[in-house]
Amino acid sequence: MTITRRRLLRIATMAMLLTGTTMLLPVLTALYYHETEDIRAFLHPALLFLALGLIGFIAIRKLEYSYTKRLKIRDAYLMILGLFLFLVLMSAVPYLLSSQHYTLTDAVFESVASWTTTGATTRDTGSIRHSFLIWRGINNWLGGMLLIIFSVSIFPAMRIKDQRVMGNNIFAGDTSKLSARLEDAMVMAFRIYLVLTVTEYVLLLPSGMTPFYALVNTLTTISSAGMVDALGTQGAYIFSPYIKVIISIFTVVGSLNFMVYYQIYRRRWRLALRNYELKIYLGLILAVSVVNGLALTLQGTYNSLSDCFGNALTQTISYASTSGYVVSSSIETWPTVTKITLLLLILIGGCSFSTASGMKVSRATVCWKLILRGIYKRIHPQSSKAVLIENEPVSAPVAAGVTVFVLLYFGVMILGMVFMGLEDMSMEKTMCAVVACLTNSGTFFGGMTSANFAAFSAPGKLWACFLMLLGRMEIYPIIFLFSRSFWMPSNTR
Repeated sequence: MTITRRRLLRIATMAMLLTGTTMLLPVLTALYYHETEDIRAFLHPALLFLALGLIGFIAIRKLEYSYTKRLKIRDAYLMILGLFLFLVLMSAVPYLLSSQHYTLTDAVFESVASWTTTGATTRDTGSIRHSFLIWRGINNWLGGMLLIIFSVSIFPAMRIKDQRVMGNNIFAGDTSKLSARLEDAMVMAFRIYLVLTVTEYVLLLPSGMTPFYALVNTLTTISSAGMVDALGTQGAYIFSPYIKVIISIFTVVGSLNFMVYYQIYRRRWRLALRNYELKIYLGLILAVSVVNGLALTLQGTYNSLSDCFGNALTQTISYASTSGYVVSSSIETWPTVTKITLLLLILIGGCSFSTASGMKVSRATVCWKLILRGIYKRIHPQSSKAVLIENEPVSAPVAAGVTVFVLLYFGVMILGMVFMGLEDMSMEKTMCAVVACLTNSGTFFGGMTSANFAAFSAPGKLWACFLMLLGRMEIYPIIFLFSRSFWMPSNTR
């Protein structure tokens, strides 16, 4: 084991200080909106976590400094999952102390949904208080940020390829070249993420939203979590075309490959615009938007052509990025073809090294080219044809890894539907609930457009939490825990 006491204590200390500090913002929000009964729900755990964090900080300085051992891949999996679960459990405490009477299962569900940027809930959106709205937004934003920081800085610094930790994303580039120092890479990732967040917030302020709801929607958009209150049921604002445009733009921004922003950060504009995954992703969004717009027009779902294509584009972006926000209350009545195309997009998901979830465009592209090569080989058995990405051949191990991941993804989805079927709900709702959780979109058709899981039993909600974690961690870090060879590597051959 290369997980030392110092490493564990340092991670736990940072997690407690981060959680305790961020809980102070909901305290201020509760004071401002006179939600006095919820002040203690955040203030007491905030003080506790800050105190424990300071104690841990002092203890770290007394432990012997040693980073001579390289962190092994098995220990990296454990650290990722351990950190995530620790943050989830700490973030669930305010729900338990709330006057809104959250059960333990509901509290864990809300916390998991927030940190995995799923956006699902067990309450009606209009009944969630301001302090908990901002708390969900903060957790969404931090969940997206941590994923980016892990991908571009921490794992390369530990000499662990994120392709091994989070799957086979092949369009990400060499993240070890982002920065020679861990601190520089983390600061750069944080700066870019923060600049995008501030930019969206400033653009939403003149939209008619209050500063509070502009902040909530910003935090949940840039992290690809989907807006907490997309239809304005609590904020009493109109979801105007201007808001749709801003939300759509920054939803796409959050779901793009981080290497695009790295190239822009380095002022390499041509390299950024030539990103292969970027072109495929935007092309998919455009193509599906046109198909869905035509379907809505032919059905006469909306009165004007602009409404048909505008709603089609906005909803396509929502599901392509796995944000999952719903732009129209009539979405359940959309034509079947639109539901099928959106299902395909939500399964593919966003780009590698982004805040989006799903299988990722990179893997879907490789799978498509493997299928084309398979057809070609059937016609010309003696030929030698490689799978090419940007005129570069994809190696056999990468192609095999992508194939295994995609098969595993669909296997987990089918298994998830089987267990969720024990809830004895309609087949459509059962399947859509699993898709919503595994893709971290939180919503889908079949009665799940509200992202409300209140109708599910406690075991069903816990199973949904498990699926959300699988989707956010891209399956492997959790699936490996059930592998015998993971715990006893010395016995493997």
